[in-house]
Amino acid sequence: MSLSTVLGNELKLEAEGIRKLAALYHAIGHPTRLAILKLIHVHETMSVLEISDKMRLDKETVSQQLGILRRAELVCSMPRSRFRYYSLNYKILNRLQYRFDP
Repeated sequence: MSLSTVLGNELKLEAEGIRKLAALYHAIGHPTRLAILKLIHVHETMSVLEISDKMRLDKETVSQQLGILRRAELVCSMPRSRFRYYSLNYKILNRLQYRFDP
């Protein structure tokens, strides 16, 4: 394997890491999404309907914001009966916190 291939692969991995980090910052950088994260943290698991009721937002807005949080891997979803419930992905959140701790 040539040096240029190795360096190219390293740059590709670094760019991927930067993209993931940017998605995380984008996801937590919106006040509504941050409020959703805090709410789920307090209640452990919540459905779109529960979040929508607590925050007084329409379900479509909550679903859209949860989609962004899910793509950033900050929340996990699991089906339960007729609803999908969301919980925090503490593995990712802890890693994010670690980046900011002195």
